[in-house]
Amino acid sequence: MIRKMIVGAAIAAQMALAYGTPRQDLPTIQRYLRNSTAKREDVSKSIVKFHRWRFDGELGVIDGQYVGEEGGLPGGIQWAPPNVGTFQADGARTAFLYSNQKPRINTYGDSFTHGDQVNDGETWQEYLAGHLREPIGNFGVGGYGVYQAYRRMLREEGTEHAAKYIILTICCDDSTRQLFRSWYPITRALEPRVFGGAKPNVEMDLKTGRLVEKESLISTEEALYHLTEPDWMVRNLQDDLALQLQLYSGGYWVVGGPRIRSLDRPKITELAKRLDLTFDWNLERQTDTIPSRYAAYGAPPTTRMQAQTLALLNRYSQRATIFVLDKTRQFARQRGKKLLVVVVVNTDGGALEKGGARDNQEIVDYLQKEAFDYVDVDQALVDDYRTAKTSLPYGEYVKKYSSTVWVISMARKSLLCLCHQGQTHRSARSEA
Repeated sequence: MIRKMIVGAAIAAQMALAYGTPRQDLPTIQRYLRNSTAKREDVSKSIVKFHRWRFDGELGVIDGQYVGEEGGLPGGIQWAPPNVGTFQADGARTAFLYSNQKPRINTYGDSFTHGDQVNDGETWQEYLAGHLREPIGNFGVGGYGVYQAYRRMLREEGTEHAAKYIILTICCDDSTRQLFRSWYPITRALEPRVFGGAKPNVEMDLKTGRLVEKESLISTEEALYHLTEPDWMVRNLQDDLALQLQLYSGGYWVVGGPRIRSLDRPKITELAKRLDLTFDWNLERQTDTIPSRYAAYGAPPTTRMQAQTLALLNRYSQRATIFVLDKTRQFARQRGKKLLVVVVVNTDGGALEKGGARDNQEIVDYLQKEAFDYVDVDQALVDDYRTAKTSLPYGEYVKKYSSTVWVISMARKSLLCLCHQGQTHRSARSEA
């Protein structure tokens, strides 16, 4: 949550400047991509080291050791004091509690799971381990989308450090990230090196109307140099519809507001149809503005067309997450594992507390309908606030108590999952 608030504040000023740019002065998607190529020296630096990340031909990136400022966001943006992250031989983040035992619980997700803001020994997995009195494996990677986390899960759960219990965390904009074939056309404004140059993703097959899995466009370090080639960028990314929607709408990660002047009308129309969302192209002619989806983080008002585009991207993102959740549960059942899903910072908590609509409502409805074991941290924070009888505004209350509410919610649900299947290490030892 701190991450989303601080990054949002950091980019809001730049967003405000560019939202006034006339749409006709913006480039086409093809021109934008040609102008988005990487410098060869930046690719070379990225191969050697991109902050704490290392290239991975299947997953895009995985974490490597980092100390100090290397733990920060691309572009040197810091949301916490310099911290230290190290990793065990199995690739999990270093843990100290009960480290002489093999974890029965492995966790997967993005920076929230990894614990970007804290040092080794300070992650929420360590606090939860203290509650459960057993170790917890941390395979989170900063910057991952839901699908990358799922792919990491498939890899690790096929090894000797596989666990009986799996926790998959869906945080922030993970649902949207998983759609992009490459993050680079977006993140290059924050950092010239090629984090997210290419990765596996989920996207819609417009012919069949089905979501499909796609392998990374770049499978070797040498192939990263394709990012320096304008023709390669256009050929491989111009029909990435999620990328188009994000660049057109000036959404959360798009520093500087809208980047392209138009969308691929036939394909976007078909995508909206496949996602059961009415898309009104007449809104292109309207210039009045409405509050941004990201107004809580300082974003200026947007046009109705931009808002509609973001709504389509949000629908696309949620359907992709439901697709991945279904695959994750199938995998868990086939392997005899127990799955716990965590949703956190997926919506504006302040708006939720006031009874507003939530950005991830389809996902939450799906989790309820399909009887998943899950923890809804956003709702848990709202429920706790409503029963706290405090004079603090919701935002201040969350800053002060969110960590406590989060760990307690996780501990309770984890214990229920563990006890449903068998004894915890704690009870087993107490009876020994």
